[in-house]
Amino acid sequence: MESKILQQLQSPNPQDRRQALETLTTMKNREDFIEAAAERIGDCDRGVRDAAAHFILSVGNEKAANQIVGFITSKDIAIRNLAGDTLVKLGESSIKALLPYVDDEHKDVRKFAIDLLA
Repeated sequence: MESKILQQLQSPNPQDRRQALETLTTMKNREDFIEAAAERIGDCDRGVRDAAAHFILSVGNEKAANQIVGFITSKDIAIRNLAGDTLVKLGESSIKALLPYVDDEHKDVRKFAIDLLA
């Protein structure tokens, strides 16, 4: 079943990717899939991105925050804002992940990281 879910996460069909994320959210061993699911925060489909954020919040730990924090540097504002919103909702779990971005070479990334921490 686990390999089927991983295949669904890579499917060209957004419904398959969204369904895989929804299934992962209900699994007991969902932490094993944080990395694969977190990649979907950058998906081209909004529904898939939202399902990925929901999955990350269901895990709710520092490992999950570390997997999505890089998306705050995305050129796509929707992806950047979703990652930021998800990190804020993770609360204390995201602090360590965000700290390196306070010194980022890009001023917009620095400002965004500081805003998220505030």
